[in-house]
Amino acid sequence: MRQEKFDKATPLLNRAYNETPAAQRSRPLVLNRALLDLVQKGNLPRAIKDLSQFFARNPAPDEEASNLLGSLLQLAADNPRWRNGPIYADAFREFARREAVLERHRTGYKRWGPKWITQAEFDEIKRKDRELVEQINEQGAAMERIRMTVQTLTVQYNEVANKARGFSNHAHVRRYNDPIQINPQPCALCAAMAEATQSLNDITPELHAASKDLERATVKYQALQLRTVKPIWPTRYAPIDPDAPPPKPPEHPALAALATTEPAAGAANATDATGARGAAAAAAGGTDSSLPPATRPSDLVR
Repeated sequence: MRQEKFDKATPLLNRAYNETPAAQRSRPLVLNRALLDLVQKGNLPRAIKDLSQFFARNPAPDEEASNLLGSLLQLAADNPRWRNGPIYADAFREFARREAVLERHRTGYKRWGPKWITQAEFDEIKRKDRELVEQINEQGAAMERIRMTVQTLTVQYNEVANKARGFSNHAHVRRYNDPIQINPQPCALCAAMAEATQSLNDITPELHAASKDLERATVKYQALQLRTVKPIWPTRYAPIDPDAPPPKPPEHPALAALATTEPAAGAANATDATGARGAAAAAAGGTDSSLPPATRPSDLVR
C-alpha cells in the first residue's frame, strides 16, 4: 500500500480480513481495507459498513477513523442508490455524533473536514457564508421574477402565433378580367391577420430580451452557488502501520463520562447496524430524531 500497489494489496488484505474473526480484527486491518476501498472507489458501502461495525466495538473517539469514514461518505454520496440506503444513513448519523464528540474534546476548535480550525476562523467562514446565502436568495428571487415574465410572454406569443397561423391561408386573388375597385370595403380577415402579425412582431423582441435576461441571471445565480465554501475530504490517506498503537483515550472530563456510558464491546458485537445507531444516540444524550438527516459530510458544518 505504501508503494501504491493497490491491486496486489487488495487480495492479501481481503484474505486477512475474512480469515480473522470479527472480534479479533485489529484497527489497522479494518482501516487499511477501508482505505483500499476508498482509493479504488468500487466497494464504498462495504467499507462504510466495516467502519460502522468497528465504531460499534470501539466507542472511544478516533479522529483517524472518523476522517476515513467522512471521506467514504462524501464519495458515496455521489451515488444516489448508496446515499439513500440504510447503511449510509446509519453511518452518517454515527459520523455526525462522533464529529461533535471530537469538537468537545478540543475546546476552541472546530472540525473543517478532516482538519481543525479555530473558533474565530470558523465564525469568519460562517459570516461570509451568511452574506453569500443572502446574495444567493436575492439573485434567486430576481431570477424567479424574470422567469415569470418569460413564461407570461411565452403564453402570449403562442396565442398570437396560433391566431396568425389561422389566417395563413387567407388571400385575395384578382384575375386579369376582374373590375378594378377604388377604395373597396376593408376585409375583416385581413384586418385581423394584420393585427395578429403586428402583435407577434411586438412580442417577439420582448420575449427575446427577457430570455437573455433570464440566461444572464441564471449564470450569475449558479456562479454564486459555486462560491459556497465547503470542506474538502481527501480520497487518499497514508496506510496504517500494523503495529501502530491505538489512539489515546479521551482526557476531557465530559468525554470520560461519555465513554463510561457506552455499551461494552461484547454487547456492541451483538447489535446490528440499527442497534448500534440507537446506542450511539443514547450515549450522545439524544434520540434518533434529534440526529441530523443523512446528507454529505461537507454539508454538515452548514
